[in-house]
Amino acid sequence: MTTQIDTASGIIDKTYTPENAIYNYEWFKTQYEKIQANRQQTQNIIISLTEFKQLYGDVSTWDYSTKEEYNRLNTIKIGLQNMDQNLVAEYNARSKMANREIFKDKLPLNVDQMLW
Repeated sequence: MTTQIDTASGIIDKTYTPENAIYNYEWFKTQYEKIQANRQQTQNIIISLTEFKQLYGDVSTWDYSTKEEYNRLNTIKIGLQNMDQNLVAEYNARSKMANREIFKDKLPLNVDQMLW
């Protein structure tokens, strides 16, 4: 029984240090802003893909270099979507850790995955 109390006390002592509080507070703020920036970049590339299709018209008329450019843009979009999933997963995982979630300061408990 004493071991459990000592362990709990040790966790509390390490969790509530000023350095740990600042680190976790800054991590959540930074991670949330990274998610928002990545989502804006994803929206920008989606708009670029839409404009690309409008500019070049019917896909069946595209030459090789036009198709290659469209595929390059689409690959960027997929990369940004994958990055979003990773950023959100890390945010949500840390958010569920009892020794970290107390430092979020009005940020969401979880960030929802985007349905692109």
